[in-house]
Amino acid sequence: MADTLINPLSDSDHVGVSTSSITYGYVLKTEVDQKKIKEAFERVVDKWRLLAGRVEWNAETGRHQIRVPMPGKPLPSDYPLVTFTSATHPDVSLNPERLDASSACVLSRPSFKYFRHPNTPNAIGAWASQNLPIISIHVSTLQDCTGVGIVFPHGVFDGFGMGLVIHALDAEMNGKEWEVPAVREVNLLTGAFKELREAPPLVDRPYWTERLSELFTPMSVSGLGRFVASMAYETFWHKVEDRGLFLGADIVKKITDDVKQQVVDEGKGWVSTGDVLLAWLYKVR
Repeated sequence: MADTLINPLSDSDHVGVSTSSITYGYVLKTEVDQKKIKEAFERVVDKWRLLAGRVEWNAETGRHQIRVPMPGKPLPSDYPLVTFTSATHPDVSLNPERLDASSACVLSRPSFKYFRHPNTPNAIGAWASQNLPIISIHVSTLQDCTGVGIVFPHGVFDGFGMGLVIHALDAEMNGKEWEVPAVREVNLLTGAFKELREAPPLVDRPYWTERLSELFTPMSVSGLGRFVASMAYETFWHKVEDRGLFLGADIVKKITDDVKQQVVDEGKGWVSTGDVLLAWLYKVR
């Protein structure tokens, strides 16, 4: 394809997050129409051309970038828009029937294999070297439910961007309107960082700079050793397990509505559902 745009990734996209991916996993009580999911996601990707791009390495800049097909131009019929995989596990049960709008419980975390294919990479370098579609979807049909996983390279998407994709898919599957984000040939984050670096400081000596060294531990062999030892102690001595906290819609509403109204009544502005739940989690942990 000759008609493409280049969307450069910022410096922050290459620090830590470039080696990781994020998997959104959904457990549904019934079987799903896999064809409908795949076709809906392909429509989202075709409309939002950034999602149809391919990650590539730019040797001149020493950074990854996304080569994006020009919006409005038809794509070749042999150009995959998403990586879609599926599997069947007829002997596996996750017992989802106990979960409803009024449920609140701690769950064992299902295995990742039900939400992502083993060949799905983590680092954006692998997406670039294999010329893979940015979005990967994996559907697992289990004994009593269906697992649907959507995998994002974290070097390309932050949490806000992933949320936009999920909302776009929901709208496309349910016939609702959604706004397609504009494709830009500049990285807005790079510009914002540049402005911050060049702007004069708001105060002479920001308080947080004096505490910064106390908040972060310098990376060293001994520091890494202490970290690994601490993780091993928690895992093998205290038998730490990965669990998930499920809160039904009615429970979430009960927790958040009073707090949101209190904030409004006190004239303190607005808080999101996520803000309230995070504060609640810190208090009850």
